[in-house]
Amino acid sequence: MSKIPQTADTIWRIITHQSIDQNNFYRNLKTLDHVKVKWPWDQKELMERYIRMMRSQPTTADLVRRWELKFEQQGKLSTSDAKQFIYEFYESLEDVKELFPTGFKFGSTTAKIHHLSDIQTRRPFRKNGWSLNLTVEGSGLYNCIRQQLVTRPGGLVLYSPDAIYDYRRADNAQIWGHQWLCFPHEERWMRWLRWPEVGPGIYHINTDGVDYKKLRSLFSEVNAIYPNKEAFDTELLENILEQILIRCTRLQPGIHTNNIDERVKYAMQYIAKNYNQNFMLQDISTQVALSSPRLALLFKQQVGVSIMRWRDEKRLSKACELLIGTSQSIAKISEFLGYSDPLYFSRIFRKYMNISPREYRSSRLPQ
Repeated sequence: MSKIPQTADTIWRIITHQSIDQNNFYRNLKTLDHVKVKWPWDQKELMERYIRMMRSQPTTADLVRRWELKFEQQGKLSTSDAKQFIYEFYESLEDVKELFPTGFKFGSTTAKIHHLSDIQTRRPFRKNGWSLNLTVEGSGLYNCIRQQLVTRPGGLVLYSPDAIYDYRRADNAQIWGHQWLCFPHEERWMRWLRWPEVGPGIYHINTDGVDYKKLRSLFSEVNAIYPNKEAFDTELLENILEQILIRCTRLQPGIHTNNIDERVKYAMQYIAKNYNQNFMLQDISTQVALSSPRLALLFKQQVGVSIMRWRDEKRLSKACELLIGTSQSIAKISEFLGYSDPLYFSRIFRKYMNISPREYRSSRLPQ
């Protein structure tokens, strides 16, 4: 049996709660081999975490239902069927907190065209910390709800814990390689995380030349230390992270003087807390003691989008999570988010996501 059907069989045994040998687990799951991480656990604990994660995904039960007949009939899948099953499985990994508990994580991912690594990452659920992606090869495509962002070597994308991950290799690229650094939420670092926002909780800057070379060097230093457990390793990682964030801050002219007005901050907090309520601009302006025109102008100048669009982006982030993680009807989700008309909700969703809510949900459950 070739490696690909063996890998599919290993995955199948795990998600159908069959026993699996540790050596077989590691040997077969190396087939994909596009994510390189030095995990901080021994092999036994890592396998246990992987298995818990693989079995707990919101779409695992649907994946089993779609494929059980073929596994029962064929025993072992053909290479083409095995490839399709592996694609569907890896694209279904939407909640990976089991592998990314609070703390530092570092790794690299490479996606190649026509390879098992060429998958789309969609993770709508809240994460345990921030994530910083640095493109080092080829080109990646990020769906930021507000826009479709293409990154090339030197491009940095920063995700807040609440942001939706939705990215893949760009269509015109043969390969996309990026390094990533996950780190916990710490108030002392927030002043260095005021990047240009390109979507709800998603931020982006470009680097090149000496700046890019220095950032690559700092990422390499993290790789050299993580996940060693020697004295002061945590302090060293924090120090290097701070160097990365400070250098990124220095690349953004005026960032120290372009602080958001406290009244705009309060408006953002109010919207984030009440995003599913049908408030009007006047309701928010009353809360912050500003006239509606003045608040609308300040918000657009300092946040980059209008108040109602910012609210819609918050709603759509939650919509993506509900469409994937629950079986609620689109009408119920629409009502929960504050849209009285499901058709209007669908139009708004398609406007920002370039796909209908039904298509978005079904794209996570390929037939």
